[in-house]
Amino acid sequence: MASSTVQCERSFRVEVTSLSGEFLFESRVPTSFSVAELKAAIQDKSGVPSSEQQLVVGAELLEAGLSIQEVSKKHAHDDEFIRISMVRSLVRMALSGGRDGELLLWDLSRSEADKDMVGHTQRIRCMAVDWVHEVAISGGDDRALHRWELRSGRCSQVLRSHTDSVCCVSVNCTQRLALSSSLDQTLLVWDLDSAEP
Repeated sequence: MASSTVQCERSFRVEVTSLSGEFLFESRVPTSFSVAELKAAIQDKSGVPSSEQQLVVGAELLEAGLSIQEVSKKHAHDDEFIRISMVRSLVRMALSGGRDGELLLWDLSRSEADKDMVGHTQRIRCMAVDWVHEVAISGGDDRALHRWELRSGRCSQVLRSHTDSVCCVSVNCTQRLALSSSLDQTLLVWDLDSAEP
């Protein structure tokens, strides 16, 4: 009778904390797991976008392509435990809008506009950005609010109810709400799911 051998992949307990000591992630992960996969798991658990995570062990910044096996060779405690610190580096982006009705999404590290977002037909007077959810809302003289997906630069919603220029806007993507005020002397709370005030 032939015998079969089952090989189990080795795993390490990985603990990730913020610099303040807050636990963000703790789990056993296989040695084949990459740092990029670990960042995705941290994002799922903590909500911190992987693009804003800098993972550090000791004085070493962990590159996305490294495997847990490679990290463990230098930094494992008791051959089964890796303690990693996460530094959050916010995206260095800015959003601007002007008289031409266009929004520009700027990469501040390169001092260049990455996206030219067209949708308004008149001057933009206000905007609000939720960088975590990568969403912006803009308003202007065309009496409309535009909801933008920053990753694609695409307008995903146009909200209309004001009868004069929109001069102020705020957004809360977690609660799926926006608040706008207008020269028509109204203040509207918008349900972003229904696009209705």
